[in-house]
Amino acid sequence: SDPIAAAAFANLKTLRAFQAATSISAALGTTGDTALPTLSWLDAPDVAALPVGDDNADQRDAIEPFVAAYARALGERNTADYLGLYALSYAPADGASRAVWQLDVLRDFAASDGFEPTYAVEQAYALNPNLVTASFSVGNAADGSRSQRAVLLQRDHTGQWKILSELTP
Repeated sequence: SDPIAAAAFANLKTLRAFQAATSISAALGTTGDTALPTLSWLDAPDVAALPVGDDNADQRDAIEPFVAAYARALGERNTADYLGLYALSYAPADGASRAVWQLDVLRDFAASDGFEPTYAVEQAYALNPNLVTASFSVGNAADGSRSQRAVLLQRDHTGQWKILSELTP
């Protein structure tokens, strides 16, 4: 159902067929110049592009809805929404598996109460239109505590930002 995944799968089938044909030709001793197959482009959907370059208000504004959703999910202790903000390829910086990290999140959320979150986007720097480094903070309005985050965000095939990696601030 995902058009990008469907195109990637079609390309994989085409390349495997090409490799098989090349191997059979080599085994039969009939090698020749075989043209590479035509592959489908893996086009991302049209989404508003961020300007690439220096940190600016436009880039911070572009990721502000993501940071708001992050703070809301964290404050509500909503594990489904929180985990959904991370790319499927996300791997924790400590080397733990994603499964272990998810269990830790579930345990931490179950062991603590929700809170009224506050947040602020400090910096956003676009590496390309679909990859941004960002730093933001999330706080608890009741006790004034704040947590600083530095992340690499990637826009997925639906145009939504996802945390691809944690960065050292």
